[in-house]
Amino acid sequence: YLPSAPTTWQWATGISACQYVATEPFLGEITRATWESPSYVSSLYQRHVDGRIWRYDGSGRCTATACPGWTEIDRNPATRELTASGSTLFQRHADGRVWKYDGWGQCSGNACPGWTEIDRNPRTAAIVGTDPF
Repeated sequence: YLPSAPTTWQWATGISACQYVATEPFLGEITRATWESPSYVSSLYQRHVDGRIWRYDGSGRCTATACPGWTEIDRNPATRELTASGSTLFQRHADGRVWKYDGWGQCSGNACPGWTEIDRNPRTAAIVGTDPF
């Protein structure tokens, strides 16, 4: 832009200096920010040897007798493995059945709602989850 030039786009002549601003650092920062995982991915689960699965809700600290902050979401002795993909938790049973946690329900009595069976293949030996981003 030349202050004394008309407002139409024309090649500038007679300029003694020109400044260039690289846009790559800004575009790179925006691109990297879009790759960051949202906070819901940072869930923590644990499987006990008896098949019980617990989700950590971040509240409370362990004392000598209790560790609050954990919610039981399943208690199936057939559970052998857990994996997560994005915000979804999956479990594999000893018989190869694979279940997806729908995120609702808490165990009460003998029932643990919130799981949907997605596969029933006795040859399934392992499951692996990946980050969808």
